[in-house]
Amino acid sequence: MAGSLKGSIGDAQARFLGWSVWQDANTNGVRKGGETLELMTHDRVAYATQPFTAIFRTITPDMQQTWQLAVGWSRTEPYVYLPRGSKTYVRSLESAELQRYTLHVDTPMTSQ
Repeated sequence: MAGSLKGSIGDAQARFLGWSVWQDANTNGVRKGGETLELMTHDRVAYATQPFTAIFRTITPDMQQTWQLAVGWSRTEPYVYLPRGSKTYVRSLESAELQRYTLHVDTPMTSQ
């Protein structure tokens, strides 16, 4: 994982884990520059000591944010958009059920 963020709101504490995928091109077991691969998700994994909602605004980038986290470990989905005629982005980050994604349907052996 690339790293983590942590913070607190009132009595609630939260930690976010960010994903990182890399290819050990030189087979030395250590990630070096140029070995990190592009990700297909902006989802995060979060841990919250209790459920909470946080609403705040950041200056750079100019963004109104709303975070809603469930207690314990959860996958969080981000949604970011720029309303028409506005300079302020709107971002939400919400706990979501765990899901499994398949990039394509399995190809039957008979079609090969």
